[in-house]
Amino acid sequence: MTKNIDIPNGWEVKKLGEVVEKSFYGTSNPTKKNGKYPVLKMANLDNGKVVLSNIEFIDLTDEEFNKIKLIKDDILFNRTNSEELVGKIAIFDLDINCVAASYIVIFRINQNISLPLYLNFLLNTDIYKNNVKQFISKGVSQCNINQNTLQNHLNILLPPLAEQEKIAEILSLWDKAIEQTEELIAYKEKQKKGLMQNLLTGKKRLLGYTDKWKTVKLGEVAEIYQPKTIANSDFIDIGYDVYGANGIIGKYHLFNHELPQIAIACRGSSCGIVNMTNPKSWITGNAMVVNTDTKQAINKFFLFYLLCFSNLKYLISGGAQPQITSNIQFHKIFIPNSLDEQKAIADILCKADEEIELLKKQLDLYTEQKKGLMQNLLTGKIRV
Repeated sequence: MTKNIDIPNGWEVKKLGEVVEKSFYGTSNPTKKNGKYPVLKMANLDNGKVVLSNIEFIDLTDEEFNKIKLIKDDILFNRTNSEELVGKIAIFDLDINCVAASYIVIFRINQNISLPLYLNFLLNTDIYKNNVKQFISKGVSQCNINQNTLQNHLNILLPPLAEQEKIAEILSLWDKAIEQTEELIAYKEKQKKGLMQNLLTGKKRLLGYTDKWKTVKLGEVAEIYQPKTIANSDFIDIGYDVYGANGIIGKYHLFNHELPQIAIACRGSSCGIVNMTNPKSWITGNAMVVNTDTKQAINKFFLFYLLCFSNLKYLISGGAQPQITSNIQFHKIFIPNSLDEQKAIADILCKADEEIELLKKQLDLYTEQKKGLMQNLLTGKIRV
């Protein structure tokens, strides 16, 4: 597993089993919605971390619990699932009484040899994820990885403990930045949702606007139609964006709309999703165009946010193939009489979107930086 990596001076290669002090399976008892102890399952292992979502519980005696309880710094390994999901690894870093499901193997690490946090970072690199997959045995419905095979054959590249600690400290800083940015994005999205709830309903008015709002049909303020659909075989690598039922689906050498347009998915599982297209795009017949370019009573971007906020599900018909038809023209919307007020509301929501987009780019940057650091620090290519 380490034959293609130059072993740095002072580092050593050990089998996973040499750094594992104890390993055991989680509980096989059936879980329920209420109980004494939370049970971690495969879905609770996410990119090296434990997430407490959709938790189920179990009742155990004190003796049963003490045999399989998780302690801080245990490494959790998902040994059974689909080929894509088997082998997920995360560190248990919570101060709660908790157990794991039976298909989770718990590795308790000898901390005189390896720092669990360092080991968790190492095992969540792409190279180690791929290495772990090599031990998969395919069953009839699921894949499995034998814990003993993994412990006896997976090679671990280990620097001295002090260097492990420093590497884990650096990578944890990036994890903290990623976590804080994710939290800020969630806060900003919640804030935007509140703005939409207040501003798009007239519940709260912007200073200086007192005109009454009015109810109109969508077809009265926009031209609504389905454009021509093109085949996937006509797509090219470089060209103009093509919008279908799922947003951008490819590139084409022509565009059928020069200006940005509101496009509502009108076929398939994404029926009712609202997009604002880029300039010079081809919109297919899998999306309903709500074109306001020749209308004077509506601000395009205000209408976009209003439709995003609206419940369009009642317009969906069809069973196996959901669709929205031209009946959407009768959909009623509540809008300010004043175009200036419409624009002012749209500007506020657009600003909120810009802040969220900047934060998402920052999150992508932190994620890429961490990936590069893991590649360099966990191989010894760059020493600390």
